[in-house]
Amino acid sequence: MLLLLAASCINVNAQVSIGAKAGFNRYALTGADQSYKNGILIGGFAQIPLKGLMVVQPELLFSAEGNGFEENNIKSEQHLNYVNIPVMLRLNTKGGFYVEAGPQFGFFMSAKYKETGSADADIKNILEAVIFH
Repeated sequence: MLLLLAASCINVNAQVSIGAKAGFNRYALTGADQSYKNGILIGGFAQIPLKGLMVVQPELLFSAEGNGFEENNIKSEQHLNYVNIPVMLRLNTKGGFYVEAGPQFGFFMSAKYKETGSADADIKNILEAVIFH
């Protein structure tokens, strides 16, 4: 990945452009009784052109995620906040469509757990601090 980023700096043939991203998350962990939680995604990106129609697109995003479930009439929710750093290799087409792929690193900002009738519990220390997709 570092080699690709270094190569992009050498082969740049146009100006770097930057932009903003915002969106909506609908997220759940796997399991039979899981319910979806809604969250937001907000951040920015840069596009670094390579030769031809290829672009490297690093991003910095805040993502609010989580899930909910119910067992024995007790409702529980997890609220997870991440800073995600995807680094995408993008192939544009002359028709305006594009395909992109690449790794994403996620860093926990906070993780809270709540059950009906109880206070929030901080669960960040029992989850992995860095994830790689």
